[in-house]
Amino acid sequence: MITTIEDLDPNQRYSYADYLTWQFAERVELLKGLSRELGTSFINFLRRSTCDVFYAPFDVRLYNRQKSLLADQDVYTVVQPDISIICD
Repeated sequence: MITTIEDLDPNQRYSYADYLTWQFAERVELLKGLSRELGTSFINFLRRSTCDVFYAPFDVRLYNRQKSLLADQDVYTVVQPDISIICD
């Protein structure tokens, strides 16, 4: 039984059935290269644009523009999207 994230073997291939049996608080996802394949497709498609493709892990801080001073203590939501496309 998997009860801590340290119990997971990074070299093991896990199924959704395995995932359903895990009993720990950390948030995890099962992903075998799909985001990298999508990202590569986006990069090729956007090659001549002003857009950049970014992969997880990186933090995106969400805040209330009208209330926040953009200080770290004013940010209460942080997400890590799998793929982001930022265009200028």
